[in-house]
Amino acid sequence: MNFLGVGPFELLLILVIATVVLGPERMAQAGRTLGRLYAQYQHRWKKDVDEMTRELRKELADLQQELDEIRQVAESEVETTQAELQELVDEKIDLDAPNGEGQREAKTDGDQAAPLAAAETGEEAQ
Repeated sequence: MNFLGVGPFELLLILVIATVVLGPERMAQAGRTLGRLYAQYQHRWKKDVDEMTRELRKELADLQQELDEIRQVAESEVETTQAELQELVDEKIDLDAPNGEGQREAKTDGDQAAPLAAAETGEEAQ
């Protein structure tokens, strides 16, 4: 059992030396003073730890709120992107429709228009 790195025999030696140096009357007063100082130290330590804990919890709550806001923005962006991609896919499906709806018109003169249109639909040109 060590107290602040001082074993029981070392502590006993310190008490004997303090009794010889201070005397029995002042030894009691020194003990009370040390006890009072130790209690003040404990009180200040607990107060500081409580204050740091409150500050860290507040900071953690702020960070959690910021993370939630970022998550909401990211989810919104993902939903928007998915909707835009779906629109593009739907447009591509309309362009590739086999019944001729939504097909692109060839931007050439009439002689080449028929083979291009046939190639797009997969039919042979006549």
